[in-house]
Amino acid sequence: MDTQFSLFQEDALKEVVNIGAGNASTALSQLVNKDVDVFVPKIFFDTISKVADYLGESEKVQTVILLKMLGDITGSVLLIFPPESAVKLTGLLTNNPKEKLQELDEIDKSALCEVGNILTGTCFSALSKFLDMSILQSVPGTASDMLGSVIN
Repeated sequence: MDTQFSLFQEDALKEVVNIGAGNASTALSQLVNKDVDVFVPKIFFDTISKVADYLGESEKVQTVILLKMLGDITGSVLLIFPPESAVKLTGLLTNNPKEKLQELDEIDKSALCEVGNILTGTCFSALSKFLDMSILQSVPGTASDMLGSVIN
């Protein structure tokens, strides 16, 4: 990784992301008309290829939404959901519940990508204001497979 952050900078970024996650929880709750808890995100400062090792779940099937951070700051954001959470969330979003990850169709995947837009958009907005920098996001992509395979 080229950029090194001081502990103070890492703590500040984590706090801003926590604020963004709280805003994301509110936005997602309004979208599905239910209470939504967004857990404190894990923030990992390294190359994306090392994420699976960091989490210790490279062989575990996960649903991943990937977005790129563009503008004055560049990077990647991975939103990682256990399969059962992805299935439940898409059912809430589309009002068309499914039982298994393999049943998710393009509409469900599009709904997950929209969740990625909402969650990262609120975080990027908070970060952009905090740093007074332009931060944009890419179009999201989604995949479900072993985490190590998705990342590579």
